[in-house]
Amino acid sequence: MKETALSLTWFGTAGEIDCDKYRHEQCLRPKLFSEIPREVDVFNALCPDMLTYIKCSEEYDMKCEEEKHRRFADPERYANFRSVFGEICEEGSALNEVATNNLKCFNETFSNTNCRLDLLAFMDSFKEEVPLDEFATSTYDIPERVYCL
Repeated sequence: MKETALSLTWFGTAGEIDCDKYRHEQCLRPKLFSEIPREVDVFNALCPDMLTYIKCSEEYDMKCEEEKHRRFADPERYANFRSVFGEICEEGSALNEVATNNLKCFNETFSNTNCRLDLLAFMDSFKEEVPLDEFATSTYDIPERVYCL
């Protein structure tokens, strides 16, 4: 499994980051962001994608974003995330055991919430209409004052 995790991480970040593209076009969101599997083998198979995403996000931040717009200005915070998720994804580690032993509970707890819908409703109230130009993908933009939410 470790070889798979390493190869996925390597292939996921081996390409050159293009600052002319948005982060989400280059750093694919892991499936674990949107679903929590009930089976341990599925969790362990999907988990390395978290490490790939964290590494890609870090590379994008450090290369493309001004410090004040980075998710984490301090690269050490990314290293800490990689360390924690590395242990969560390492089969048999203490954190992996906690995560995999509680998949059913996590799944039931988080599948019965409306967090995403509540967030979207909240953010809609902060959207501002902006003039459409040739580079815009939408006529609405979230103002900088609410980026931290």
